[in-house]
Amino acid sequence: MISLKNKMTFVYTLVLSFLLLISIVNAQGIGVSEGDWFRYSVEYSFESDDENEEPQRQYEVVERIDEVEVIIHNISGSKISYYCITYYENGSQIAVPGGLYLDVETGERDATIIAPFFIQSNLDSGDVIFSDESYVKINQTVDCTYPEGSRETNLVHFFDSGETPDGGHGYIEGKFFWDKETGVLIEYDYNYEFTVGDNLTKERFNSKLIESNVPAIPEFQEWFLIFLFVTGTLSIIIIKKRPYRFRHNVHTTMR
Repeated sequence: MISLKNKMTFVYTLVLSFLLLISIVNAQGIGVSEGDWFRYSVEYSFESDDENEEPQRQYEVVERIDEVEVIIHNISGSKISYYCITYYENGSQIAVPGGLYLDVETGERDATIIAPFFIQSNLDSGDVIFSDESYVKINQTVDCTYPEGSRETNLVHFFDSGETPDGGHGYIEGKFFWDKETGVLIEYDYNYEFTVGDNLTKERFNSKLIESNVPAIPEFQEWFLIFLFVTGTLSIIIIKKRPYRFRHNVHTTMR
């Protein structure tokens, strides 16, 4: 029969393992690995009452994009290096030569990156995203629902309005959603709308994560936590159900 000392040692080991796992899960840092890949949909729309108004030049190319794939090929310290492959509606594809990089601590990155695909994992509301851009902070952590279930995401929301250079009035609004646990960009939404005279112009860009090798809800972590909880509970029940051998020692604490 297992002694009380051994039983309690087992329980303490489980508790410490649980606390260690929680500390690892909640630690800020890089939540992705080399070889991970992420595929995003790309949607762009432009409409205007002014027939002379045209999309900004860089968005003329975006209109023809179908999807974008990001593949991590190296992680060194806080720097993530990755390839970016653009898939066009006509079936062609282009990869950025040499790849791109992003430092999730400082925010240093290629000038061509519009929306950071990665930030540090497990940031909380009010945390600065990048040390070199301390004015950008997590507005709030919100639950987002996906086919696999609900996930906590970190939101950065910016909004600005005012007069346009040609005497009109408009606003610009953007929303970034990153998965809290991994720091991966989940969705980016950008809206620009302005009015000049009687003419209204609207421009919208949206990109969403649609496929990845990283599960939206890591089953290993969920089941491992359940295992620890159930095993620990059963161990305590076993101890409580067999107090007779140690009644003289534990009588006051077991009733």
